[in-house]
Amino acid sequence: ENSIVRGLTVGSFSSDMETRYMMSEVSGGYCVIPKEVVINLMWSPVNVFVENKYNENSCQHQAILEHENKHVLIYKRTMEQYGDIIKNDFDKAVNSNYYPVFVPEGDSVKETIEAPLNNLLKQEEDNFKMTLNERNQQLDAPVSIAYTQNECDQW
Repeated sequence: ENSIVRGLTVGSFSSDMETRYMMSEVSGGYCVIPKEVVINLMWSPVNVFVENKYNENSCQHQAILEHENKHVLIYKRTMEQYGDIIKNDFDKAVNSNYYPVFVPEGDSVKETIEAPLNNLLKQEEDNFKMTLNERNQQLDAPVSIAYTQNECDQW
């Protein structure tokens, strides 16, 4: 099925992690446990585009803009939801069987302690993106597009 794109919402998601940890020297290396893990979830400014053939004050422009702003709201709500999910999952991970870890002398303490957390963060990001895509696809379902198109007499 062919579709016509009359509006577009664009943004990008990224994250980073900061860790502080405690360590004790033991035979052959270090026993390490996270003291603090900070996950920063970042969403670049979301840009909304409306096809320029519609006058800014036209019904079509407003209908498209209203639809695209629903995508912005999906981004915002999904980010808030996943912020809470990620916090809870990381709290569980830090207090689970991952830690403490033994880091052999000569190995990177930071890399060793962050490896399971990086894997978890990657999994969380994938889940976030999948959920976001599903929600945006629901909004772009034919019934939703038909609703938007019915708001104006002419397209």
